[in-house]
Amino acid sequence: IDLGREGAAADFARAFFTRDPLKPLGGKRAPLGCLQRLQLRELNLRWDSPSKHTYTEGGRFPVPEAGNVHCDGAMFGVKPRPEWTASLFGGLTARRNDQQYVTYNPEDLGYGGILQYQSIDRSWDQNLFSSLAVVQQTHGSDIDRRYLFSNTAYQWSARSRIVELLYLDLV
Repeated sequence: IDLGREGAAADFARAFFTRDPLKPLGGKRAPLGCLQRLQLRELNLRWDSPSKHTYTEGGRFPVPEAGNVHCDGAMFGVKPRPEWTASLFGGLTARRNDQQYVTYNPEDLGYGGILQYQSIDRSWDQNLFSSLAVVQQTHGSDIDRRYLFSNTAYQWSARSRIVELLYLDLV
């Protein structure tokens, strides 16, 4: 594109704000292959009890407190204290480690338990978060992966923090 020519800005805007923004100006459309695939990355319902001591979630959702898990299923959690949460989740694994995108995997199950701490007096300068999870993923009747996940972040001033991230595969 010669942006110096008269009318180039209008051509550029027309190309990027129409239904076909990926079509190069004056050229042929490049094949996108799998990039044209529709992905439903997250669609879920969550209900917190009126007492805020329990919650239930169902649908397709990520579980970042348990690592790189995408679940087509349900989660149930309890909050015995405002800073502590314990939860269980399970369902179909929406994205295996060998898959780039989330998809329907009827043969793959994933489930686990999470214990999480989040300081209630957190601020931009001081904060403590910690998550510990045990996860098992199966393919058919075979165990695909079983691991311990841990993530802790402690910040004691605006520029000082310690962060820990652990995946420990259990064989």
